[in-house]
Amino acid sequence: MLSVGEPIPWDLCNRQGKIVFRKGFVVNTEVSRERILGMKLRTSLGSSGADATSHPQEGYTSGPLRAIDELADKVSELFTGICLGLHPELSELQSLVESATALCARHPDTCLAALHFNHGRSRQSLHAIYSLFLTQRVANRLSYEGADLVALTGAALTANLGMFEFQDEWAHQSGPLTDEQNRIRLQHPERSVERLQTLGVNDTSWLQIVRQHHELADGSGYPLALSEADILEGARLVGLVDFYLALVLPRIGRPVLAPGNALKKIYEDEKKYGKQIAETLIKVIGVYPPGTTVKLASGEIAVVVRRNKVGDTLQPQVAVVRQKDNRYSVEQPVRDTGDKPYRIVGVYSPVKGEMNQAYMIKVWD
Repeated sequence: MLSVGEPIPWDLCNRQGKIVFRKGFVVNTEVSRERILGMKLRTSLGSSGADATSHPQEGYTSGPLRAIDELADKVSELFTGICLGLHPELSELQSLVESATALCARHPDTCLAALHFNHGRSRQSLHAIYSLFLTQRVANRLSYEGADLVALTGAALTANLGMFEFQDEWAHQSGPLTDEQNRIRLQHPERSVERLQTLGVNDTSWLQIVRQHHELADGSGYPLALSEADILEGARLVGLVDFYLALVLPRIGRPVLAPGNALKKIYEDEKKYGKQIAETLIKVIGVYPPGTTVKLASGEIAVVVRRNKVGDTLQPQVAVVRQKDNRYSVEQPVRDTGDKPYRIVGVYSPVKGEMNQAYMIKVWD
């Protein structure tokens, strides 16, 4: 029973088993209670067994990957509350932005790796967190700092707030969006701005980046079909990151692209976002980004865990997960692929039913 003023006694999950509200969340009004009931959520104890605790990465009890999952849970609770009209404090959003940017600054390679394999939380929550991470990495190379960086990362996290409550459903929809769903999609930049203003965000750069993040330099974007001169650089960056995540995050009806293939599409479309921004993002992700499973000349299978000491993406450091005799490696030795015996000879694609090897890595720092 969901009661006003009482903490819920269990996690509430969507149809895919992803947690939307954590145990202990308090429903403050009858209107909110009715809205939550209308979302058709179920408890983590439901008969289907689709509990979020079934995901492999729940085994991480500490470290940056656990912190990422916890940030995604906070995004889910905070953003859903905003969508339900619960009026959380602006300080909660500001704290979330600060925590996410600090985590990415401390563990840049692990945060980049996570977006390529760590998909156990709700898609819309992870999309928001990973958008901030990747935007921050590119912004650092473009020399953003201070208030400009805060506005940019805040906008990256909240750009899709205007359609947050629909994203998970759409990601699991096999057919095309309906006319009504497309209307919501096309209006979401302005709706995101409205929700942020209601929350108390008054940073004009933050709001304008959110408003413009789907505008394209060739004038084919939305909602206003602006020309390149009228679009903020930050908006083009957030839009490009959003495009990349749409290519690499799993969803029904759209094949997930390997990072290299996704970067090829970005290169083909660089004029829509600006050459400098596109080239910088390509350099940040690199040929073999962290989280990529690769084959080595030694016959071993390994996962890229970090750039090498000079930041070279062609010869990163990897952790071995499978030996050349096909046995799994308990020690997971770290190899420098700049050494000829351990050079990368190709990307390894898991066979059907095989766990992504990145889940097995113990050295994520």
